[in-house]
Amino acid sequence: MNRPVLIAAALMGLTTLAHIIGGGRDVLEPLLGTAATDEMQFYTTLLWHFISVFLVFGTVVLAWAARDVPQRRHAIWPIALLTLFMALLFIIVGLALLGTLWIAPQWTILLVIPALALWPLARPAHG
Repeated sequence: MNRPVLIAAALMGLTTLAHIIGGGRDVLEPLLGTAATDEMQFYTTLLWHFISVFLVFGTVVLAWAARDVPQRRHAIWPIALLTLFMALLFIIVGLALLGTLWIAPQWTILLVIPALALWPLARPAHG
């Protein structure tokens, strides 16, 4: 079992729970309450669940890759890159629209997850 990848999977799982449980109540529900049209409610809900699906999928893929399977490299890279780009969006949009990174600090965990997931790939293979 590869510990850094397993920790990345666990962190993504916790992020998934925070997104679905806390974020649904604190972010999605208020957004839906202010959506001007049914179409905007549709897109808001769709995007919310798209993120949920990615987080669940990423958790499962990283947990599987932590088993040191030969295909680990091919499984980790897409999840790590997507998570990294999500972090960059939080940073760029947070600075541009809010003037700070600390109102929405999710970027911190979204940087840690790919760093942990990619860490074993940077080390030479043993054996």
